[in-house]
Amino acid sequence: MQNFNLFISAIDNDNDDQIEDYKKILLNNPNNFFSELSHFVVDNSKEYDRLQYIVDLYNIFDSSQKELDIVKKVGNLIFSLYLEIIDDLIKNKEEYSIYSYIDFLYTNNSFLKKHEQLFFEKSFSVLRSNLNKEESSWFIISCYRLVDLYFQFDKDNFYIEKYLNVGDNELIKKYIRLNIH
Repeated sequence: MQNFNLFISAIDNDNDDQIEDYKKILLNNPNNFFSELSHFVVDNSKEYDRLQYIVDLYNIFDSSQKELDIVKKVGNLIFSLYLEIIDDLIKNKEEYSIYSYIDFLYTNNSFLKKHEQLFFEKSFSVLRSNLNKEESSWFIISCYRLVDLYFQFDKDNFYIEKYLNVGDNELIKKYIRLNIH
């Protein structure tokens, strides 16, 4: 985990040279790296702010590198983590973490392919959570992006209609109504 801790330090210090060095280490030894990353996830399973570094890791790769196996593995890991911890993130009111994961999936929605229904089921709890009464900008942006994903992938608008019937946040309802086609 030493290398990944160096990456975290580079991110925290906004040190682009160290981030690039870490990226080279990762690309030169992807199997070792992924093993280290897996240990990091296990060791930090309830440290939600630390798990967000995995999203930062994915984001150091440019678009030409997104098709590399190791980069895809990191993306799939992020998607799996989201599904695994989203209920805990809501329960613990981890608004920024929720935002980070939904933002990742919003901008990299290829990871939803073939798993849209599971994603929609797990994500509906975000819209229905008690966080939506708090008008947090992170949380509202998360909800808007989530609604956009529902519009994009849920062709029958089941969850959109469901939220309009049972949801209680007027900002989200207004956003939905403005975007219904």
